Formats: sequence, structure tokens, C-alpha cells
Amino acid sequence: MTTNLQNDYQPSDHYNDRAEHHGRRAESGRFAWSGGVVLIALGGIFLLQNMGILEMTANWWAIFLLLPALLSAITAWRIYRDAGRMTPAATGALTGSLVLGFLAAMFLLNLSWTVFWPMFLLIAGASALLNGLSWSREDRD
Repeated sequence: MTTNLQNDYQPSDHYNDRAEHHGRRAESGRFAWSGGVVLIALGGIFLLQNMGILEMTANWWAIFLLLPALLSAITAWRIYRDAGRMTPAATGALTGSLVLGFLAAMFLLNLSWTVFWPMFLLIAGASALLNGLSWSREDRD
């Protein structure tokens, strides 16, 4: 008695699996290079400080606020690029990036909180405006 074993494997399956794996690998590679740039920048800053070329403030730890700010900005750009327009998700990521970046600048540059605190209101207002515009555009589409 012979049985016919059906082989469900198609040559294109191998190609599709490889393409999907390559797509995931390429996406993770994009994060790897940005992380590498951040590490090189941090290393350069600390090296310049140790050599006496760059004088760091007492709030040098605020440099580490720049990493999530940068990653949030990259996320906002990717969402914008993929959607082809500003979406609420892109606006949220951009707002987070601006808040963290400005907060880091406040500490690193020893800016006066009493003078610059309205910047947070400006960032929040711009975010609300962009969100409102992106939602109204979605309603029209």
C-alpha cells in the first residue's frame, strides 16, 4: 500500500520566509545604528570632559535624558513617514521628544526655571494644535 505524501512546501515559501526575516533584521538594524550614534556621542562628550576641553555642569546626568528624547523623535519621524502625514501618534512621540529635550537643555545649560517654564506650555499648546489638526484631517479623509 502506497501513500501519497503531499508536500506543501513551495519554493516561494523559502523566499517569503527569508524576506520576512530580512525585513525584521533591517528594522532592528535601524535601531542599532541610532543606538551606536548615541553611544559614540556620549563617549565623545565624556572624553572631552576628562581632557578638560569641555566643562560639564553639575547636572551632567541630564545627558541621559537626551537618549529617550532622540528615540522618541526617531519614532515620530517613522510614524510620520509611514502615514504620509502627521497623526496623533506622531504628535505624541514628537511632544515627548520636545519635552525631554527641553528638560535636558534646562539642566545642562543651567537655564532659569523662572524664565523658561512657559516653554512647556508652548510645547503642550503646539501639541494640542497638531493633534486637533490631525484628527480633523482624519475626519475629512
